[in-house]
Amino acid sequence: EGHADIARSMIDTALKIDGSNAASWVLLGEMERADGNLEAAVEAYTSALQHDPANVDALFNRASLFVLTGKRDEASSDIMKLKQLPGGVSASQFVEAWQHYLAGRTDQALDLVQQVVAARPSYLPAKLLLALTQYDKKAYEQAIQALTEYLQAVPGSLDAKKLLASAYIQTNQPERALGVLRPLVNSGQADAQVLTLAGKAYLRAEDPSSAEQAFEAATELVPTSSALHTDLGLSRLAAGREADAVGALQASSGLDSKDYQADLTLAYYYMSKEQFDEALAAIAVLESKLPDAAGVYNLRGVAYAGKKDLAAARSNFERALQLNPTLTSAAVRLAAL
Repeated sequence: EGHADIARSMIDTALKIDGSNAASWVLLGEMERADGNLEAAVEAYTSALQHDPANVDALFNRASLFVLTGKRDEASSDIMKLKQLPGGVSASQFVEAWQHYLAGRTDQALDLVQQVVAARPSYLPAKLLLALTQYDKKAYEQAIQALTEYLQAVPGSLDAKKLLASAYIQTNQPERALGVLRPLVNSGQADAQVLTLAGKAYLRAEDPSSAEQAFEAATELVPTSSALHTDLGLSRLAAGREADAVGALQASSGLDSKDYQADLTLAYYYMSKEQFDEALAAIAVLESKLPDAAGVYNLRGVAYAGKKDLAAARSNFERALQLNPTLTSAAVRLAAL
């Protein structure tokens, strides 16, 4: 009911009455985990297992925390113990799937979590992990189905709503994405990720004005995000506000020494306007972030060709082909010269 302080007081009293009750220690672990005290949660689960070594809940929860904190050996040990307990097989498969997922082994994670969902279709964490793995495998329609079922049981899950909206955007269903996101935005409690997703959905729905508003609100929450400034610039370009768009893209370029999307967008924008000197300046910044990238030399060759400096264009196309002999666009442009 949301009365965490009363709950903590009652569990403390329960442990004073009987400190050997494993269920009390498990509940304390859940409270500590909810408060973000992961080490204290592990200690509570360990205390539960000292009194009841076959407690599936304690082993499952401790193994999950070991996975979350990167303690692979400890997690693997608990997973093995779970497999040997009655009713522990599905629990061990779920933790193992989670471990694979966090390590980037999506195929293994998907295989295991599908087994868990087949055995325990009402187990909601497995349903959410299934959606995550399907999304990462670009199986967006399947992810949408899993998330829809999950949200029917947990309608307040913000993470699930974000993932569902993103899947709708990936499948070019912006109105459905906005159906998920608008209530969150209108509530005034949307975080930067929700606002960013809304902006992308509005762009897909060909509403650049609303997209710009969403991206502006997101950048106010995370002003140092180069990706958000790039998104803001793209929305302004779509809205025809080119000067403001360039300002946002230039701001994005200076925020991150590795993120090059803004510089690439600026280069293409300037070339579309036949402002080749400005394009070359943007390409120079791009090169500092992507040294020895064939595509950068190819792009610079296009800019020099636009300036009618054919010798410089040829030199850049040749360099692009040295770095990537199969770069067809550079070969075609060199042949054209």
